[in-house]
This record gives sequence, C-alpha cells and structure tokens, in this order.
Amino acid sequence: MKKEKEVHTRKYYGIRFMSGMENLIRKTMPKIILLISEISYICLSIYLKYNIDRIEVDIDIIKNALNILSTIVLSAVGIIGLVMLIIKFGSPDANKLNDDFKRIGLVNNINEPPLLLSKIKNKTTNAIEYTFYFNGVVKNNFDRLRDELAQVLNTDIVDINFRIKGKRKKKMNKQYIVVICAPLNSIPETVFLDEKYLQTDRNIITLGVNWLGAVTADLRKTPHMLIGGSSGCGKTVLCRSLIYQFVKHKDTVYIADFKGIDFFEEQEAGYTVVTEEADFKNLIESILKELDTRKALFRKAHVRNLSQYNKKNPDNQLPRIVLFVDEAAEILDTTGLPKEQKAEIAEITSLLSRGARKYRALGLTLCICTQRPSNDIISGQIKNNLDLRIAGKCDSVLSDIILDTTEAARQIPKDSVGLFFSNTAGLFRGFLLDEDEAEE
Repeated sequence: MKKEKEVHTRKYYGIRFMSGMENLIRKTMPKIILLISEISYICLSIYLKYNIDRIEVDIDIIKNALNILSTIVLSAVGIIGLVMLIIKFGSPDANKLNDDFKRIGLVNNINEPPLLLSKIKNKTTNAIEYTFYFNGVVKNNFDRLRDELAQVLNTDIVDINFRIKGKRKKKMNKQYIVVICAPLNSIPETVFLDEKYLQTDRNIITLGVNWLGAVTADLRKTPHMLIGGSSGCGKTVLCRSLIYQFVKHKDTVYIADFKGIDFFEEQEAGYTVVTEEADFKNLIESILKELDTRKALFRKAHVRNLSQYNKKNPDNQLPRIVLFVDEAAEILDTTGLPKEQKAEIAEITSLLSRGARKYRALGLTLCICTQRPSNDIISGQIKNNLDLRIAGKCDSVLSDIILDTTEAARQIPKDSVGLFFSNTAGLFRGFLLDEDEAEE
C-alpha cells in the first residue's frame, strides 16, 4: 500500500506541474512572482560568482573547479526552484481545503481529498471556476455533496462538470472536474426580450439569461417541457416569452388557457386559444391527425425527423407545432368529478401521452404549465416525456416533484418573481416582453 501511495504522489507532482504551467500562462500574479523570483535568483548568482572570483587561490585547477561546481549547483538550484515554484502555482490553497474536504467525506478510497489545481475568475462571466484533478474522487461524489461543498467554498455552486478541452472540438476531459461558482446577485433583476436574444436556428429557443448570458434549449434534444412553481412565480410570463419566439420562428402555436384570462391578448392577435374541455380534446385530435400525415411525408422523403426534412426541403419547410397548456390542473385534475367526466379527462390524458411519446420527431412540442405537477395531475407517461423541467419559486417538496431535486427550493428566494431553475441550465432569469409585465 505504501508503494502505491508513493506512485500516486509522483503522479500528482506531474499533474500539478502541468496545471502550474497553465496558471502561469492564464494568470498575471504567477507571472509577477516568477519574474521577481528569477531576478532575485540572477542577482544572487552574480553575487556568489563575484565572491568566488575574488577568492585568492594559487592553484588554477582549484579555482576552475570551484567555478564549475558553483555553476552546477546554481543551475541545479535554479531548475529545482523553478519546478517547485510552478508546482506551487498548480496547487493554490489546496492545503487549506483538504481538511474541510475530508470532514465532509469528499475523498477517494484511500482518504485523499480531490486535488485542487486552479481557482480562476472568468473575466467574461465573473464566475469563479475551481478545477480539480480526478484522483479517484468521482463526479458523483461532487454531485452528492454539492450543498456541503458550497459551504466549504463559501459560495453558490451553479455547475459541476468535466473540463472542456479544445475550443474547436469541445471534448470533455474526464480527468478534470470543474466546479463553477457565482453569486446570485450576478443575475440581472429585469431582462426584456430583445432581438439579440432571438436564435436564428429554429430548433433553439432562449429561456432567459444567467451570469453566463443567454440560456437556451435545443428542441431537437428536449422538445417537450414542464413548467411548475408556486402561484405568482412568473410561469405565464415565461410562457409568453416562449410563444413570442415560436411565432418569430413561424411555428404553429396553440394555447390552452383554462383560466380564460391570461392569454386574451394572444387570442385577439389571432392565435388559436381554447378554454373549454371539449375544444381542447378536439384540438389535440386535430394536431395528432396532422402529424400522422407528416409521418407518411417523412417516409417518402427518407428522413427521420423535422430537422432533416427541412434541411432536405429548404423551399418547402414545415413548421414546428407547439401546444401550450397553461394551468393544466384545471383540466387534468379528476378529484371529485363524476365518472363520465373522469372518462373524458382520461381520454385527453391518453392523447397527450401519445403525442409526447410518439410525435416528438415529427415536430410536436408540448409545454405543460401547472403549479404542482404531481402524479394525480400529470400522469407518469406524460411526465416521463417532458425532458426539459423548469421550476419557479417553490418549497423543497414541490422542487423535487418538478425537477427530482431540491435545487430550485435552495437557490430561488421565496419572494422571487421571474427567477427559474431548469434541469439543463440551472438558475436563470426569465424574459419580460414589456413594462406592463414588469408591474404584474
């Protein structure tokens, strides 16, 4: 076991040296320290050489030997000192954190804490990025101890992932784990949906902004979404900003507004807005029927999804079909209803489930919005296909229902409006369309 530990230690010195070289290139302070150290070393070397030359020795061979020996010693000391200094640059404040990491149990199977290699402030985002070397402390341990790690680092953790290596190839290097931290107040309080946030790619929409800039969702990967949260958290306003983008992309948008008061402006603008159960069922049936015709069209064109079809037919592109269901509990909750009405809602649930499960490749996007998407409101068959999960302000129980994690409850203040947490991008601020929404 002792021999294995020595091998690990030598390997860590090599990793620290490489990380120190990276920090030396990226940071200003290590450059200054290195420059001062080199100047001091050169001055000391000149002083020693000068004093050796002043030594009066009758035998030249002894004097030459002293000069050679001093040169070898000074060179060795200089090289060793330079290497050790670079290694020090590659382990910033590591010793200060080791005891805390051991205390919270963030260690490998031989009780070694993760090896901190760099702590860098991103000048673009102001986020602090901690880079750790994978020494047996796997990413799952970082995820599991996220809250404890945030306390040790005394900041909010916004992302834990592997390091991206190579700007062009964007490959993940799984030997390094990056913990990105940023204060909550770095997200703007109010953001209006501006043209600069609109995506030219019709398959991508912008959810909002965080400290890194625009937060986007790729509908090819996550076409269906679930938005939940306490009353007054800003769910409807978020939906409006998404609807605006879909319309800009010339997609076909349908809205189910069972409260009947939130989307009257969209109804006046010519969007299809339904408010009654029977109309909603007919709407879903007509949407699925239209998508069935697309299925035959895709087979004939030898394509598997909407993106491939539109790429193959640039002059005859098909729109994405988007269905927003606001306050889904108003239509899907069967509590206390008579048997006949329950049967009607069961049919609606079955249609939604079929659409979410079978028609995503054909260009269907479902956005279901409700305060509490529990299983008695949204069935597991539907919920399992809502890949993109977004939560507004909520307690830990509601956060767990929406996201399968309590992060939304932990990171979103109780009095917050318009601040959301998604399972794909973490914390972000939703857009406002106009000043009236800011006053709501």
